[in-house]
Amino acid sequence: MVENLIEFKSIIITCLLLLGLFIFRKEFNKLIDWIVSFRKIAGTKGDYKVSAEIEAPGSPSESKVKDKEDRSPEKKAGIIEDEKPGEEKGWISFFVKKDYDKALEILEEDLNSEHDDEKRNKTIGLIGHIKLEKDNKKGVEYFEEALKQPQGKSEVYRWYALSYYDRNKYDQAMNIIKRGIGSNPGAFFLHNLFADCLVRQSREIEAVEFLFEQLKQDPEIPTLYAKIAEILSEMGKNELARDCCRLGIKHCPDDTSLLEKYGSILSEMDDYKEAMFVYLRLTEKKPEEAEFWVLLGNQYLMLSFNDLALEAYKKGNKLGKESNEWIISNIGNLMNNRGFYTEGASYLKQGISIEPNSQYAHERLAQALKEAKDEVKKRDALEKEVLQVVRVFRSSEDIISEAKDESSQGDSVDD
Repeated sequence: MVENLIEFKSIIITCLLLLGLFIFRKEFNKLIDWIVSFRKIAGTKGDYKVSAEIEAPGSPSESKVKDKEDRSPEKKAGIIEDEKPGEEKGWISFFVKKDYDKALEILEEDLNSEHDDEKRNKTIGLIGHIKLEKDNKKGVEYFEEALKQPQGKSEVYRWYALSYYDRNKYDQAMNIIKRGIGSNPGAFFLHNLFADCLVRQSREIEAVEFLFEQLKQDPEIPTLYAKIAEILSEMGKNELARDCCRLGIKHCPDDTSLLEKYGSILSEMDDYKEAMFVYLRLTEKKPEEAEFWVLLGNQYLMLSFNDLALEAYKKGNKLGKESNEWIISNIGNLMNNRGFYTEGASYLKQGISIEPNSQYAHERLAQALKEAKDEVKKRDALEKEVLQVVRVFRSSEDIISEAKDESSQGDSVDD
């Protein structure tokens, strides 16, 4: 009876929790978004390109070898950037703490001292974003006033729309983007942001149709092909995403960001041959980019071109000034997979010294040390086996006698 009562209470509590999550689902989602944003800002490993751009991500996904980690949707949207080294006390820290006045103070000081138009427009957008977060009416007034200025309207429209996008108010964001496209038809990042709004509302096909409609007017816009491929890939339609990249490369053969997206999708499909082809093109176009050499090495490794893989990894490691954990760990992984366990462990230890929290490096290091230990055990067992054999031998008399017998038998055959 007591057990049944306890079980009944557990069921009631579970139902109440589920009901609460359903009722407050919007608030819960916002909390998760803040946690994700804070985790990224706090310094979680990600190797991100520092950018506030709406752009097609080029970072390959995690596969059988360690690839450079991709950016989160929040990063791709450009709502919050990574802080550069030395900026840990900058405006982002105060923004996350909701100390909007202090964040605005820092940004306004930056604006007054900045002379580069592009950076000024970005700072204006950030100020407007925070003002709107703090007070919707004042934020709208700030953005509308900024849009009266002759320079950098597309950047202001971007941040104006992002302020609503970040709060899941997609209709308002899309209306602002339409205004921005109307006055800046060549600002293709606004087209991509419009597509992002559709995707967030589970209207992926509409997003794809919208972007292809823009490409009918001008088929040589690589960022739109990359965005379409990204949407299709996230829908689980990698073959269509690949074909979209192929189509884009036909019109934009020299665009490296589109090639990056192409290679990323091929890696997800385990199509290492075509991915090798793509990363070879990327290393030709940007031979000083360490990332491309390592990703080429990943394809070589999966195709069992071990020497080529090691050569590509070492090239990437040298270009990266031997400071990237994911590159060094891949070299260690290759050594480990090909039986050079101690050498592999040394590289993996080096990777861990750079990034102590790398699960990939720790797992491969444990494997390398285990394999090295197992190999020593096998050697010792083999040594014992041979020792038993070498202890069995014949006397000198027996050796001479048998040699004579074999010799005499040979002479008889000759006769």
